Amino acid sequence: MGKRPSHLVYAVGERPPLPTLGLLGLQQVAVVSVSLALPLVVARAAGSPDHVSASMLSMSMLAIGVASLLQAFRLGPFGAGYLIPGFCTANYLAPSIAAAQVGGLPLVYGMTMVAGAAELLLSRLLRVLRPYFPPEVPGIVVLLIGIELGLLAVDRIFEGHGGTEAGSHVLLGLAVFGVAVALSVYGWRSSSAFTAIGVGYLLASVTGYLGAAQWQVIREAKLFSLPDVSHLSWSFDVGLVVPFLLGAVATTLKTIATVTTCQKINDADWRRPETGSIRRGVAADGFSTVIAGLIGAVGQNSATSGVGISSATGATSRYIAVAVAGWFVLMACLPGLAAVLMAMPDPVLGGALLFAASYVLTNGIQIIGSRALDSRRTAIVGFAVIVAVSRRVFPQFYDTLPVTFASLTASPLALGMSAALLMNLLLRLGIKRTASVVLDRASLEPGDAAKFIETQGATWAARRDVLERASFALTQLIDVVRDLPRLGNTVKITASFDEFQLDLRVSYRGPPLYLPSERPSAEDILSSPAGERLFAGYLLRQHADRVTAQVEGEEVSIRLGFEH
Repeated sequence: MGKRPSHLVYAVGERPPLPTLGLLGLQQVAVVSVSLALPLVVARAAGSPDHVSASMLSMSMLAIGVASLLQAFRLGPFGAGYLIPGFCTANYLAPSIAAAQVGGLPLVYGMTMVAGAAELLLSRLLRVLRPYFPPEVPGIVVLLIGIELGLLAVDRIFEGHGGTEAGSHVLLGLAVFGVAVALSVYGWRSSSAFTAIGVGYLLASVTGYLGAAQWQVIREAKLFSLPDVSHLSWSFDVGLVVPFLLGAVATTLKTIATVTTCQKINDADWRRPETGSIRRGVAADGFSTVIAGLIGAVGQNSATSGVGISSATGATSRYIAVAVAGWFVLMACLPGLAAVLMAMPDPVLGGALLFAASYVLTNGIQIIGSRALDSRRTAIVGFAVIVAVSRRVFPQFYDTLPVTFASLTASPLALGMSAALLMNLLLRLGIKRTASVVLDRASLEPGDAAKFIETQGATWAARRDVLERASFALTQLIDVVRDLPRLGNTVKITASFDEFQLDLRVSYRGPPLYLPSERPSAEDILSSPAGERLFAGYLLRQHADRVTAQVEGEEVSIRLGFEH
């Protein structure tokens, strides 16, 4: 998992004490539960009776618990290995409502399973698709999620009101946000969000936001009730495949962004996304959605707000996922507990979401900046963010577009993601760049080679740590080559870069340089004049990700490859 960041209170592999674990899990549940409004919307679109809607809500709670466990604990090809709570995603909301209106909940469940299967397939193709999902694209997704989460928080705080009548709403929301920030900065960081929500409930009770009607609903809730699954059935419709597939692509991108964020939060030496963890995270996300459709819930996705809370509180332990799952199982079977959570006043929820949004947004900026922003990346980021904002500024224009584009323009997040993907695809033309230099044997100096690669790397906006490794390996190679007997008059250095790979090729005329994979013994090094070159060849393999040599007569070409 990399180097443990010093600011974390409970790192990913650390287990908090049981009482603390329960509170940290409840803290996540309080934030993630906002997504439980989506299954109710879908159930109402299908015209379902109350007991079916209640069952869908309970099953969605169980689906969130399953999704949280699948992500936290690696099981075969599933699981990123981080605390990533499940979430009833809005990416499938528009197609789910369409399915509910056409074929009722059975069609929703069936097409949800299709979407999950599509995401499972995408997880197997991520290595092939990697050039189309560079770090700035998931970074844009996280940034836009942070903005959307922040706007949702503000909307909850204002409760749809404006002017002077919104004053008390704003004060309550800002009080919750202020308590969370104060505890995070000055004290009880790991439970800052949960404590702030508790303070919000107390203030809401005192000020009348939690009135007699809400408490009456809580008191009348059943003590124990198992979800009713008697209505479960499944159907499919080819005409809805495309909208659900587009939702699966959006969900995949969000999961890539969320897992990347978790990698960065949990590794003090983080440099670039780790593909294996991302692939397992996307697979877990797809499998969770398949399970959701199977048990009668809506599609699942990673809860970026939950990751934001874990970042803000410094509690990223994967064992918190067990507590999250436990709480959701209890809520699914104990309607009274769910009623308490569902009664949370909007300003209180808004204050907690605003706290999480600030960390999500900042993580997005940091992911975007993990690579130097050249002209191409700057254009992609700027265009995507501006287009995403335009969705809120000119909603009428996007609402009048053909239904074919509905999934691509349904929200600022979907629109910005689509714009980033399109711009990245267009600007990949001619992305591979090559440069070379020929050095005379008489004046061959390792410093000249280092200057060449550093200049080209800066022009190509290559990462500094990769350039340092490449420069060191190249200077070592040139230092050995210049002392070779019968060396030709020139040495040619060719560098090529395609965003994911930096390749160096050193070509010369003379004797080959051996590149042993195992360390030569002291006797091998000292017994012959070529022993030093043998050891140098071994060291080259340690500093580059790939080293190969090609010999044709007296023409020798040595290639050094560096992952970017």
